[in-house]
Amino acid sequence: SSAGDPRGEFIQIQCMLRRRLWGADGRSGAGKDDPSPPNAEQPRAREQELFKTPAKMWLASARPYIQIWCWRRGFLDIVETNAKFLPGAAQLLAEHPIHLNLSSLKPADLAGLATADLHDLRGLELITRSLNNTTVRGLLGKNLAGLQTLITMNTALRAEGVVALARDSHLTGLRSWSLEGGSIGAAGAAAIAASPVLRNLRVLSVRNTDIDATGVAAI
Repeated sequence: SSAGDPRGEFIQIQCMLRRRLWGADGRSGAGKDDPSPPNAEQPRAREQELFKTPAKMWLASARPYIQIWCWRRGFLDIVETNAKFLPGAAQLLAEHPIHLNLSSLKPADLAGLATADLHDLRGLELITRSLNNTTVRGLLGKNLAGLQTLITMNTALRAEGVVALARDSHLTGLRSWSLEGGSIGAAGAAAIAASPVLRNLRVLSVRNTDIDATGVAAI
């Protein structure tokens, strides 16, 4: 980073330390595959200095729309929030490559996903029983074509909704989809396997679902 560029310095230090900073107090968390390097005391101290003031300013425009967040490699990485995120989606996604965790959504909120500016969103986790065969229409829009990771765990989505996502969505960039704890059925599995929309899908998690031997064979 160049002198006088705190954002560049923050990015550089976080890339070196290989850890996340969570929330307003900057709780640290390194992944098991990303241990911090040796002799990291001084960079950690400088990271905290940058986090206390400049990072708060970088976050200011996004703060009204998010509840829980972490920094990684100098950018917002994981954001957990609810439907209040949607009005600020375009600005936040233009600035940060986030994975978005949405919870406490009502059916009307899921419908709003179809018109929200989510073109730059790469990862989405929906934590809501409101996601079902009807509200899944909120995921069929072209605005989610850039999505690479989708997690719909323990929702009320059933085979009919899975078929709709496989057949009618625009998730052509999707590479990983977790349906754990849901209901797929043989029809849903067959639709996923035959879907031209999901041609780039590489990882499909169906643990604790009702998929049977016929569905497994289809996939």
